[in-house]
Order: sequence, then structure tokens, then C-alpha cells
Amino acid sequence: MGESLNVNQMELITTNTTSVGFISESPAFSRTAWYLISLATVVTFLAFMLLDPQPNIILAISSAANVSILMWATYKLYLWGLLLSPMAAAIIGPGWIIYYSWGNLGARIAGPTRFGSNYGSLDFFPRASLLTTIGLFLFSILVFGIFQKHTRKCRIRYQDLTWKPWQAITSVIVAIIPVLYLSFKYPYIAGYFYDVTGILDQSLNAFRWSFIILAIVINVSVMLRSKVFYAYWIGSVGLVVMLLLALVLRSRTFTLLALLQVGLCWITLQPYRLRSILVVGTLVASIFFLFGTVVKLLTNSRTETSIIENILTLSDLDINFIADTNRDSAEIDVQYRTAGLEYPAALLMIQNIGLEPMYGRGMYQGIMQGVPDFLRPKGVFSERQAISNYYTPYGLIYNDSIGVPLTSGIADWGELFSWLIYAVIAAYCLIMWKVMQFSPRLFIAFLIVGIGPSIASGGIGDLFWETSSSVFIKGMGFSWLLLFVFGFFFMPTWSPEART
Repeated sequence: MGESLNVNQMELITTNTTSVGFISESPAFSRTAWYLISLATVVTFLAFMLLDPQPNIILAISSAANVSILMWATYKLYLWGLLLSPMAAAIIGPGWIIYYSWGNLGARIAGPTRFGSNYGSLDFFPRASLLTTIGLFLFSILVFGIFQKHTRKCRIRYQDLTWKPWQAITSVIVAIIPVLYLSFKYPYIAGYFYDVTGILDQSLNAFRWSFIILAIVINVSVMLRSKVFYAYWIGSVGLVVMLLLALVLRSRTFTLLALLQVGLCWITLQPYRLRSILVVGTLVASIFFLFGTVVKLLTNSRTETSIIENILTLSDLDINFIADTNRDSAEIDVQYRTAGLEYPAALLMIQNIGLEPMYGRGMYQGIMQGVPDFLRPKGVFSERQAISNYYTPYGLIYNDSIGVPLTSGIADWGELFSWLIYAVIAAYCLIMWKVMQFSPRLFIAFLIVGIGPSIASGGIGDLFWETSSSVFIKGMGFSWLLLFVFGFFFMPTWSPEART
């Protein structure tokens, strides 16, 4: 980190020991950022007006507005040094900008016969999109305006945490062992371990993603902050091993989330290298996505496989096969997996025929899902299942449709008040941010589950009540306990006095 920055670069400034360091940008950098935001906004609007078979001005404007809000909010988080915060989990997440905007264009082009469609939902995409725009605007006003003092307060920062090289090696070994152990003991089918029994094995299965993210957080820091040459290579090799492990676990989403975590940690430590990190990160993410698609589809076609077989799958691939596989997969990805408005639009469609909202039943089920078994009544608790049970008899075809947090608001509160879910998300983020500042252990616990393995423990998105409770109660609890019991191996030195 000990590099001096000239006036055309960005300078890291810290105002005091209780506020977030912020980046003072050069005028040229600021202009570039605003040009990019403006260009993306205009291109999004034109794309929806020109490529949509049934162009809708409300959908085009709101999608463009969503791009503008999310890019501006991301830029603000970068300037305030908050890319590793709950607010970033809500704004950046696993590519939320796609789910709120461009990703829905593929579904519109594919039409009502697209894969995974709820018949009639396309007509309600404009209304759902407009509600997300109102919600995102409300979130931004609260987080970056009214409560910005709370947003910017920070006692513990990733920059002030220092791990030793041997801890990086240990974290990689600990991440690999549970996967190998489960792989040899249980069948691994289409990316899931089946028939897992016992509290220990079930815990390892549920949180195997967390070990990988913890190793990434540690290895990035060791690679970039250690002053000895061999530490750089230890961190670099550790990152490559963790990303390859994420790849052979068959989840493209988690692999991209792991890469996102690498990028956010890297930018946090070296904010002045933003452009190069984004360019290299995009290239690497594209390569991993291509290979991840092949692993995903090949393992889907088998009745039983193992981690070792996934590795062997990668060794036998040729360029033509990779290209053909990704071309076949792209059609479903474009029309189904990126359409974040599908689920909320489907619920709006059903409510439009006269069905009342659930009035809190989804919220109750989602929150109770995160409560430990011994503290809740007997039974199965799931916000997604509650929504499915309530809406399916009235026309909901797919209960696993792609969605954004607006889905929870519509399901429980109806169209009129659905956008208020984003005020709840803002409050949740600010509370989580304050909790993270109690101790370095809690801060690291959030880094493990906040933006990290949302495929396993939720993240701030999709169905909000279900995922947020799972993250905070289960994910944070497990991660904190892991760091408490094995702190010698994973906990860094915290040096707030090192701020400059």
C-alpha cells in the first residue's frame, strides 16, 4: 500500500478514527464516472424501446432509472470506502443491476412462451419495474442522505486487519477439507450433497461456502499487504485454488460471487487501481462463467458424480465444446435466470384479479426460518413456501421464479405499499453496519456471509425476509462461532492506529 498518489489519481483520506475513509477523486475521474452512468442510462432506455417487441415507455424509463440509481450508489460506496458493507450487499450483491434492468429485456424478447414463465406476467413488468425504481430511490435517500452520518461511521475497516501468511495457507486447507470429506462420504448430484446426516456433517454441508469466502478474504489481504515476496505468492496461489474449488462445486452464481468478493476486497485495499481491477476482473469472470456453464450442464446430465469427476471434466474440454455448451445455455440464461421482475410481476398479476396480500404471513415464515430449531414451533418455515402455498391456487406456476426484494413487499403488503420494503432494507443495512463495528470478529463474520455465499445463506436480495434472517441468525452466528473457537488460525491483528 505504500505508494504515493499524484494529483491525477485518488488519495485515500481518513477524517478520524470513527468515520469511514473516503476517496477524493480527481475532476477527470469524476467526469468519467458520470459519463459512464449517463451513457449506461441512455443505452438502457434505447434498448428497451428498440428491442422489446412490445415497447413500454414506463418499463424503459424505470429500467434506465434503476441503472442510474444503482451505478450512482455503487460509485458513492466506492468513494466512501464502503464496498465491504451491508449497503454494498443490497446495491451490488450478485449482480443486482442486471436483475433490475437489462436482464428483463431477454424475457420480454422471448415472449410468453419463454422458459420458466408465469403466463401473463410480462404485462406486469412495467408496474413491477416502476415500483423497484421508487424503492431504490427511497433506499438511496435514506442511506446516502438522511442517515448518511450513520452510513459513514466506521470503527473497524478491512484495511486495518492484518493476517499472517501461514493463516492464508491454513484457511485454504480448512476450506478444502470439508468439501473432500463430504465428497467421499455422500453422493454429489447436480451440485448438491444428498442424504447428509448428523449435526456436524449437515453444518459442514450448509456452510462449506463460508470457508471458501473466509479464505478469499484472508488471501487477498495477505497477497496485497504483506511486505515479503513469498507472501504475495502464497496469497495468489490461495486465491486461484479457492476460485477453482468454487468452480468445481458446480455453482456459477457462487463462483461469480467469489470473484466479486475478491474484487471488492482488492479495490478496498487498492482503490487507486480501480480501472485495472475492473478490466481484469471482467475478463476473469467471463472465463470462469464459460467453464462454470460446462460443469453445471455436464453434472446435471449425470445421476451421480463427485468433486473429483468435476475436476476431470474440466481437463477434457475443448474450445468447440465450451462454445457449443455456452451457446445452448445462454438462451435459458437470457430469458429466465436474469429476469428479476418475473416473480414480483407474477404476484402483481394474481393480485390484479382480486386476491388480497398475505398481510405478514410471508414475513413471519421467513423470519422464523432463521430462528434456531429449539426456539421455534415444530414445522417447516419458509417465506418462499408460504408464498407458493398462498398464490399457486390462483395462477402462480413457478414458485422458484427469479425475483428481487420487491417480491416480499408485494406478497405481504400488496402493490400500494410494496416499495416500502426498501425502507426496511435500508434500516436492516444500517443496523447490520452498526453491529459489524462491535468487534473485528463480527466484522469478518459479515464479510463471510454478507455479500459472499448468498446462494447458501441468502444475501440481501430475492425474498428479503427469508434471506436476511438466514444471513444474520444462521450465517453470522456460525461464522462468529467459527472465528471464536478457531480464532488463533483465522483472526487477524487489528491496528486502527495504522490509519493514515
